[in-house]
Amino acid sequence: MSLHYLIDDSANEVGPFRAIEESILTQLTPLSERGDIFSWYNSIGIFGQALGTLACGWLTQLLETKYGYSRLGAYRVVFFVYAGLGLIKLLLTVALSSKCEMEVGEHKLPQSGSSEEAPLLNDGYKDRPPERKPWLGFSANRESFVVLGEINFLQALEAISIGLVVTSWIAYYFNEKFDAQEGTLGIMFLASYLLQASSNIVAASIARRLGLIKTMAIVNLLAGVTIAIVPLPNSFALAVLFFMFRSCTNVIGLRAAFVATMFLPAERTAFMGITNVVRTSGSSVGPIVTGALAGAHVFWVAFVLSGGIVAAYGLGLWALFEGREARAERKQDNGEAEDGADNLRSRRRD
Repeated sequence: MSLHYLIDDSANEVGPFRAIEESILTQLTPLSERGDIFSWYNSIGIFGQALGTLACGWLTQLLETKYGYSRLGAYRVVFFVYAGLGLIKLLLTVALSSKCEMEVGEHKLPQSGSSEEAPLLNDGYKDRPPERKPWLGFSANRESFVVLGEINFLQALEAISIGLVVTSWIAYYFNEKFDAQEGTLGIMFLASYLLQASSNIVAASIARRLGLIKTMAIVNLLAGVTIAIVPLPNSFALAVLFFMFRSCTNVIGLRAAFVATMFLPAERTAFMGITNVVRTSGSSVGPIVTGALAGAHVFWVAFVLSGGIVAAYGLGLWALFEGREARAERKQDNGEAEDGADNLRSRRRD
């Protein structure tokens, strides 16, 4: 199943590896720089999508017109190139340093340098049965599962809204209503990818000033409005302009930074994997609804539904997470405070 979902119609990574990559980025990046790093990470990926979209179209056209390939043969060449790029990615992954792995603290015996600190008869340590590992592979408390549920609810909402107006359905809509040709649509989507990549970098700068949650809430409210009004104009240029505004508000870098920050290090990879599955499942619902609406000749309703759901997602973010600290940093601060209190008590005893 994991391998099947690696090839996606939206040019996004929907396999099991994105959660691992984002978890590695999170643990290697301080909180103050996390929004910037994730924005650049996603912007580079979006630039790659834009380049791939452009290269795929020109490559298939070149193979058909100049080298006499059939359309099926040209598409096969594209898949071979896809496989080759996957092999390069595999080699780069193997070359990663072991420092990318999460450091797991080992349970060690205290040093016996001081007789007062040494445990009496090792406190029966050797006779203790080995601790049973949690069935998830890590320990997670009730708060962690509450946060997971809240985030997955919001992520499912956003995924459904995106699924309602995926790239293929948007292309169909512009072709049906405005008789837009494939070349024109290709340029339109290329421009939208470039705008989306650039806006992710700008959004990271805004988030440093306003805060991550506040920025995401405002951006998603604007996104909801812009996507809902795309079907209103009868002018192709004006409809494209509204669609470009929607691309400017699709700041997936901030979303990834937010999700990664709300999970503790030990649970982050597993929980982000669960969130990935929720997003993939949610995005699969939208195209079915849009297909039914298109069949009923009320395609415009899909844009309105998508806009309303995106706006609800932004309001939900604000209501549930505004003012809440990043859990990993909060836990670290509490641990440092407890260590300070222990040191103070020990000095008073001395």
